[in-house]
Amino acid sequence: MDSWRKLHQGVPLDLSGATLAGSRLQAMDLGGCNLADADLSEADLSGANLFGANLVRARLIKANLPGVLLRKADLRKADLTDANLTGAELEQADLGEATLLRTKAGAANLAQATLRGTRAPEADFASAKMGGADLRGAALGGAILHGVDLRRANLVGADLRKADLAGADLRGATFREGTPGVLAPRGKDDPPEPRADLRDARLRRADLRETDLTGFDMEGVDLRDATLTGSCLARTVLRGADLGGAHLEEADLTGSDFTGVRFDAKTTLRRARVKDVQVDRYTLEGLDDFGGLTTGDRMQMRILDGVMLLRSHYSGFWQWIHLLALVIFVYPYAWFVFAEYAKARSGFADGYERARLAVLTGADMAESSPFLRKPVKPGEAAPTGPREPRAVPHERTEVPVWRALFRFIWNGGKGWETGYSLNALSFGLFCFSFLYNLTRFVMVFKTMELELHQEASGLPVPVSALGFWGRMVHVMEVGFAINVVVVLVHTFHFLNEPIVVYLPK
Repeated sequence: MDSWRKLHQGVPLDLSGATLAGSRLQAMDLGGCNLADADLSEADLSGANLFGANLVRARLIKANLPGVLLRKADLRKADLTDANLTGAELEQADLGEATLLRTKAGAANLAQATLRGTRAPEADFASAKMGGADLRGAALGGAILHGVDLRRANLVGADLRKADLAGADLRGATFREGTPGVLAPRGKDDPPEPRADLRDARLRRADLRETDLTGFDMEGVDLRDATLTGSCLARTVLRGADLGGAHLEEADLTGSDFTGVRFDAKTTLRRARVKDVQVDRYTLEGLDDFGGLTTGDRMQMRILDGVMLLRSHYSGFWQWIHLLALVIFVYPYAWFVFAEYAKARSGFADGYERARLAVLTGADMAESSPFLRKPVKPGEAAPTGPREPRAVPHERTEVPVWRALFRFIWNGGKGWETGYSLNALSFGLFCFSFLYNLTRFVMVFKTMELELHQEASGLPVPVSALGFWGRMVHVMEVGFAINVVVVLVHTFHFLNEPIVVYLPK
């Protein structure tokens, strides 16, 4: 091939569509060669010269390309799955929509290269030079990019989920379009703003100075020891992110969500704009001297204190209100159990039944005796036939206390002695009240426990206002509103109960 190039100097070699799978082409001079649609799978091209070569749609699966010269080469839609591009020279090369699945491109030079729409999940670009590269819409999920030079690279729309960017230089990189710190208003049916996806990315020790990450979802991102000096993180969601040792001096954090983030003594926030930043109190206490934030800075923040939220609803005056409400709820059921048990153990129920029979037996005798019978008034017919006796003994039976209580609740307090007869409304209200008051008791108990823990240790308790207990407070607020309605309905019915009044004639 080299001899053909000598005989035909200046004439580009056309190998488009050629099958060169497994070929040994080490150090071959293929500059400007047309290899479009060629099959170079598992070919050895180490050290070859492919400067400006046309490799559109070429198959380079498992090809060996270490140190190859591919500057300004056209690799659009090429398949480089499992290829070895370690140390390759790809400056200004076009890899638009190419497939680089699991490709090894460590220490490769991709400065100003075009990787727009490239699929490179799990690819290894460790220590590569990608300054000024166009990575718009590139799929780099799970890719290894630690130590990569991405200065001034365009990453708008790039998928970097779970990518390893530890130690990467991202100074001046573009992650979104638009004005820093400003989110353009978008209609309901408008497509989402194109931006890089950094969820769960690992950015430990990454240099993100002067970058615009306005409104990004960076939940759970690892930013330990990252440099974010002067960056714009306005209205960014950093919930659960690790910011241990991160440098956020002079950064714009306006309106960001720092709930559940991890700070440490080395995290710095000096001169950062922190207006309306949402952060847990115990998270803020993890900073050494509040990370350089002044008292005025902290006054602008929305500091969430889970214990304070619980105390505002279940401590002090409210604690006694809740306890009184619990007593009022339990009272009728406790009194029922006490009264019925006392009647059974004291023999009062049996004595009452004997007294009832004695009184009714006497009344039956009086009605049957001609001497004690009331005289028949004129015009009334004399009674004929035997009268139905009123002194009929009731059947004696024994019921466990728990079953009697359940009947009492199931029947709405009426006719429980004769068996089960569901009162749906009353039973439904009892179920709601029972669950509400049980949860109320748990909340009061938990608040008292946290107060004692905080007073004993002198340290803030790690309870997030947006965590489980914070959400329970808001659930109980809804329950409280429903409970108030139930109480008002009961009060209305009670006030409408008739009472007997005797008036003078």
